[in-house]
Amino acid sequence: MTVGSLTRKILVASALGSLVLPRAFAQASGGPSTAQTSKESEQQRLSVNPLTGQASASGSDYKPLTGEERWKLYFKQNYWSVGAYMGPLAAALVLDQATGDPKEWGGGFPGYGRRLASRVGGAIIQGTFQAPVAALLKDDTRYIISNQHGFKRRARHALAYGFLTYNNQGHPTLNIANLGGYYAASAATTLWLPGRRNASLYTLSDGSQQVGLNALVNLIQEYWPEIHRTVFHRP
Repeated sequence: MTVGSLTRKILVASALGSLVLPRAFAQASGGPSTAQTSKESEQQRLSVNPLTGQASASGSDYKPLTGEERWKLYFKQNYWSVGAYMGPLAAALVLDQATGDPKEWGGGFPGYGRRLASRVGGAIIQGTFQAPVAALLKDDTRYIISNQHGFKRRARHALAYGFLTYNNQGHPTLNIANLGGYYAASAATTLWLPGRRNASLYTLSDGSQQVGLNALVNLIQEYWPEIHRTVFHRP
């Protein structure tokens, strides 16, 4: 399969999923209107981590997303930020290129290019599944920062919030949209992966691997203020 045909299949799959976004976001409610918040505060609420491609929300002073903010955050987390492509870069390298899977794509830069395109497409599909489902359930798509202190407590919180998020009332709830998005994306990638494979087994295996990697993403999100100060020497 050429990179061009692979890209076309990815774009078609992600475009089909995006058709449900406008209606889902229109139904989302809760939180102040965008007009009631300053431009600076909105930028903070929708700020995307350049390493993980994820935004964060405070667990101690929680404010839910508006429908308009969900729109903006969807595009930032999936298309319009450096972080949107860092996760696929790492996943293509660690999960695929290092193991040579799928073997039909070969090695070197051509093989990595195909694997990267596949991971970028999967990430877009994951986000396109997550965003409308979370909007319909009135759940947050951001990582919820712990209001606790101490390394172990915050680490346990980060691991737990690989499976949890906040609803519009600021209460913890199972993160169905995010978890379901990983498995939906894994299932969708079988549409363009070469070779014969058991689609159900691959979906379960690859989706679970991505859920596991999400634990690392959450740890980075949780300790990002400390990482930012230490590495970049900025407040």
